[in-house]
Amino acid sequence: MDLERKYTWPFKVGLIATLCLVLVWATAFLEIQHNNEQEHYQSEQRVISRSRIFGEYVASTIKRLDEILLDSRQFWTGDWSVFSKYIQSKHENISDIAFQIAVIDKDGRLLFSNLAPATDRTDLSQREHFKVHQDHPTEDQLFISKPLIGKVSKKWSIQFSRPIFKDGKFAGVIVASVDPKHFGLFAQTLKIDNGDVISIIRDTGERMARYPIDESSYGQKLTDLPFMGSNAPFSGVFQRQSAHDGISRLYGFYRLPANGLTILAGESTEVAGLPANEYRNLIIAYVVAISFLIAFAAFLIWRRGEEKQRSERALNIASMVYKNSSEAMLITDKHGIILTVNSAFTELTGYDLDEVVGKTPHILNSDIQDKDFWRNFWSELNSKGSWKGEVYNRRKNGEIYIEQLVVDTIFTKDSDECFRVALFHDVTRDKNNQELILQQANFDGLTGLPNRRLFLEKLNQEAIRSQRGDAKFALIFLDLDHFKDINDSLGHTAGDELLSIVGSRLSQAIRQVDTVARMGGDEFTLILSGLVQIFDVEVVARKVLEQLSSPYLLQAEEVYVSASLGIAIYPDDTQDIEELIRYADQAMYVSKETGRNRYTFFSASMQEDAARRMKLINEMHIALKEEQWEIHYQPIVELETGKVCKAEALVRWNHPTRGNMQPGEFIPLAEEVGLIEEIDAWMLKKVCMDLATLNDVVDEQFQISVNRSAREFRHSKDYIEKLAKFDVPLERIVLEITEGVLMDESLATVENIQKLYQAGVSFALDDFGTGYSSMSYLRRFPVAFLKIDQSFVSNLNDFSSKDSAFCESIISLAHKLRVKVIAEGVETLEQVNWLRRLGCDYVQGYYYFKPVSINEFYKILAKQNT
Repeated sequence: MDLERKYTWPFKVGLIATLCLVLVWATAFLEIQHNNEQEHYQSEQRVISRSRIFGEYVASTIKRLDEILLDSRQFWTGDWSVFSKYIQSKHENISDIAFQIAVIDKDGRLLFSNLAPATDRTDLSQREHFKVHQDHPTEDQLFISKPLIGKVSKKWSIQFSRPIFKDGKFAGVIVASVDPKHFGLFAQTLKIDNGDVISIIRDTGERMARYPIDESSYGQKLTDLPFMGSNAPFSGVFQRQSAHDGISRLYGFYRLPANGLTILAGESTEVAGLPANEYRNLIIAYVVAISFLIAFAAFLIWRRGEEKQRSERALNIASMVYKNSSEAMLITDKHGIILTVNSAFTELTGYDLDEVVGKTPHILNSDIQDKDFWRNFWSELNSKGSWKGEVYNRRKNGEIYIEQLVVDTIFTKDSDECFRVALFHDVTRDKNNQELILQQANFDGLTGLPNRRLFLEKLNQEAIRSQRGDAKFALIFLDLDHFKDINDSLGHTAGDELLSIVGSRLSQAIRQVDTVARMGGDEFTLILSGLVQIFDVEVVARKVLEQLSSPYLLQAEEVYVSASLGIAIYPDDTQDIEELIRYADQAMYVSKETGRNRYTFFSASMQEDAARRMKLINEMHIALKEEQWEIHYQPIVELETGKVCKAEALVRWNHPTRGNMQPGEFIPLAEEVGLIEEIDAWMLKKVCMDLATLNDVVDEQFQISVNRSAREFRHSKDYIEKLAKFDVPLERIVLEITEGVLMDESLATVENIQKLYQAGVSFALDDFGTGYSSMSYLRRFPVAFLKIDQSFVSNLNDFSSKDSAFCESIISLAHKLRVKVIAEGVETLEQVNWLRRLGCDYVQGYYYFKPVSINEFYKILAKQNT
């Protein structure tokens, strides 16, 4: 019996210990297997998410490129010089995505390129992006070519193209060239580890772009991929070894069927498997420690004192595993008092063992989690005996970090709680990278405001919310007035600083439920939610204008900027989001047209005005090509002699259907869309030719004045060269400028005026008294003539009137400065007599002559000489 007990009892102890070990290792195996599955799943989600984020960026880039092509095609009239100016005006919007805009004629010859003159007529008829449109002459589709070396740029490029039609027939192709490396700039914002890759693949199998950048891969033909074929899934994952570099990867793909492209994001299986391997090693180390504890207990029971030395050795081995684990470990008693920590804990938190023993884990508390979080933590830990999740804690140096924490409870034989074991590691970097990706995809890098992508998402959400709740909201489009002048005068750094301040002021001007976003450039949008009455929108609009009108301190210089706002209401104006955006934009344009620094609500008439405006712009392009202009001359009479000694050249538009159009009907629009320089150039050429015609009826002192726009003075390089082409004495040309030109005082404007004056050109200050009327302009600039506006001349009646006093003061001051005075709008003999008594030098108006053609003007001068 004793012999049976002697062998039965140790056998039972060994059996129980063996069962415990089997249970522990089986649990560990299942945990490792589960973790491997989780890591693989997370890896799949990463590559799918990465391909989707990059795919949305590529899709938005393609959409923006297509908008550039459509807008540019609209302005193509066949005249490359006109088109070149348009492309230059859009340089800031185009250059950050496409390095070349080109036009190919219907025979495949290069007509225009912003990189180089198209005089050599490069043959592009065999290029893929030309042939596809030539072979399908009735289809208006965006085409994306495979990567190729450009004949003009001599660099790798992807060609985005659309056909050009004239009279409904194929007339050529407009092309935007994009460097494949451009897509790598966005890929850099994603977390790309060693061995990871992102590619853009065309549906025909060619690789369009790759990051990390490898030009040898451009155009590489790929076959037998799961996303190829008409029945391929929209997105998915697969694993294979790359034929390009031999690396085994898990790939996620995201198809863009509308563009014929697939985004492929690959993650090295070796690198991706590192966390799982580390966790497996940790579990094994943990199980080894538990196994040793079980073995240690068994040894105590089985051999008692005889095996004490052997059991101590086993305990030491378990301690080594505990101390050398890469996971931070912390052990507490059942009251939460820290008993011990390992070296990984010290490395992670900065606390040594003697600094934490006897204290609670509260020493690490960051106070970021609220009371509800810790209430749920203890509830789950006490009920289940374990807890797993993320915790914000604080290191000894005060730095906040995020840890992935696992807490387990170890019970004694009688089921009383004995101690708790916490294992954790730092995941701050991974979390920050995820947040950075979301930040860069949805927010503007300069102002921190939502970007166009997030704005459109919020706008759609607001529309859905409005439909469900039968509520209204307002969309405000905002554009800064004369922002380009800030960039030109103070530089782009000051411009960026201004935009950042504007973003901050707009955020302060709206409610928390509203949204402000930056669309790009100096354009912002505001979404005002939950409107009760339209008055609420006006309150916000006035507040925005007030906030933005306060001075800005940029580079130690005080700057004032205003804004123009356009407002559209959903669903009153429309329930279509794209129309709502367009309506707000049109209303904003009306604010600019009517004086700026104001807000305008959309109305149906704006649609009609926009259509008329676009039609007039198109007709103006045709007028430039067909020279539908005509110059009329209004004689200027010298009061002392009564002779015509000068004339003002006035442009007229002989419109084929509207008849003779006055300058006020088209000049402001021409200035706005950048056509005024071409009109002025034609007018200058015609005036010089007419001067030669008048040589036999005028003397050498006869002058003709021509109006010059502020835009042309600021941007034109050299007027002297233009005038020299016509072999006309510069002394016979008078350039009429407004006070706005003199107020510009930019370096280019001042230099142009000084050069022309030194060459012999005279200047007349037009509409004097209606603008800023700073007398200092007459002293600082070489003005030879001052023109009194007709609004003052029309009210001349006696010496006691304000207009008479004003005219007398102008004439007196001008004469003291040796400046001659021309009175405009003279229509009665009484006005002539008053001006003669006031000492005016010249008069111009209907009392003497209306504007006439060159032939009629010649007759007037010839009759005067008889």
